[in-house]
Amino acid sequence: MRDSHLFCAVAAVSVAVAPAAIAQTYAIRDLGTLPGNVHSKAFSLNSGGLVVGVSTNDLSFGPTRAFIWEDGDLADMGTLGGDEAAARSVNDAGEVAGFADIQPGMGSPSHAAFWRDALVEDLGTLGGSSSWALNVGESGEVVGGARLANGLFHPSLWADGSIEDLGVLPGHCCGDARAINSLGQIVGYSSLSQARAVLWESGELRDLGTLPNGCCSEAFDINETGQIAGFSWVDGTSGFHAVLWEGDRVADLGTLSGGANSRAYAINGAGDTVGTSWTTLVHPGDPHATLWRFAAAFDLNDAVGEIGECVLTEARDTNDAGQIVCMGANAAAGATHAFLLTPHLGLPGDIDGDGDVDVHDYELHLECTGGPGTLPSPDSTTALECLVVFDFDQDGDVDMGDFARFQREFEGAP
Repeated sequence: MRDSHLFCAVAAVSVAVAPAAIAQTYAIRDLGTLPGNVHSKAFSLNSGGLVVGVSTNDLSFGPTRAFIWEDGDLADMGTLGGDEAAARSVNDAGEVAGFADIQPGMGSPSHAAFWRDALVEDLGTLGGSSSWALNVGESGEVVGGARLANGLFHPSLWADGSIEDLGVLPGHCCGDARAINSLGQIVGYSSLSQARAVLWESGELRDLGTLPNGCCSEAFDINETGQIAGFSWVDGTSGFHAVLWEGDRVADLGTLSGGANSRAYAINGAGDTVGTSWTTLVHPGDPHATLWRFAAAFDLNDAVGEIGECVLTEARDTNDAGQIVCMGANAAAGATHAFLLTPHLGLPGDIDGDGDVDVHDYELHLECTGGPGTLPSPDSTTALECLVVFDFDQDGDVDMGDFARFQREFEGAP
């Protein structure tokens, strides 16, 4: 494993990455690679900052080994008896889902794998040769995909020691399940020649639709409030955009300036969404790790300061603490590494991030809450922003205690 200062030159600066003058910067940490490897990619992290992903010598991330990272230690998670494995998701209990080869040698089938307490379990298939796990829920349910005996593949749910075929939309042949929340809501896609984002809920399968005039869509993640992150083609020919589904509505999250394409991979409980956005009109080319917050897109490269010749190209997951796992490329070194971004907390009440709690911050507080100690309406468009910014004691409510804390900071009282 390499330290970040050897792979990228890291220097923190204060950069605003949210609207309404809410500032956020991140400490960046290079997670390195497994011994003998030069590339790594992180896919998931839990609320405690445990990270899982893959490490490899293949720039296209072909043959890989699954890794788990905790407090600076990167460990190989092993396989199901073969040579390769990939860790794709970790829950708060430290349980990991992914897939692994079941026998040595090239061409070995891979099966959905479940790692728990240093042991790995083969989750099996739907009668076909292979399967893959993509997400593990907080209660240990696993979702992904598996091949049928006829070679087609269907979205799958592993729970209570058995595998369930979740099915696909009428007329479709194939699909994947990508994420599950604690309510048992599952998202993914169903496809024939074109993919459609879908939601499995209470035994029913629903097409989530696309942006107006879009042909195709895919869903990647769902949070505890039912918000769904993914992407949709804009009109079938000119590009695709990251989107957020809420109920029957789909919102276009847009792209970074100058780009035509974007994709959202994950969403946390506060609605912060991460993914990648291309900064040129032609795809592929110049992808940048992206954060969408309060309906605006921000380049995470601007939030970590100077990192030398490295570029954060893709953000794959974010937890409720605001940590983000990214992949970063160093063209000069010809290598890519997994990175962990941890938000700087800053000074309580310093909403605009200028290092001082002043009149501007006070005005922002009044604008958000409607007055000293006044709560925003629960259905207000500013309610979530107020909670994120002003809930200093993190009790899930913006109340007089939070206002008193802000007032002390504003007045400079001890």
